[in-house]
Amino acid sequence: MYTPEEIKNAAIKKAVFFIPHHNCSICHCPVGYTIYPLTHENIYFDSRCDCTGYTRPQLSNWESVANWINQHTGEDLDKYKKLLGLT
Repeated sequence: MYTPEEIKNAAIKKAVFFIPHHNCSICHCPVGYTIYPLTHENIYFDSRCDCTGYTRPQLSNWESVANWINQHTGEDLDKYKKLLGLT
């Protein structure tokens, strides 16, 4: 289990600005957490894709990102660990 602070620090270290949540079931575009690079404090869940039109990204936080990542096991967890450089 990773803490929000561990996820945040890993994202800063690896310069990660997007953490995928899922792909749209219609157009297959990735949707997920967008992290704004200046402070890594402003995180939004962005559900926009090529087929839904405009939706306003929803303000989120590192706890939500950590909860999402911690729900995964096996290969699914491994892809997040690789993205963020976690062990």
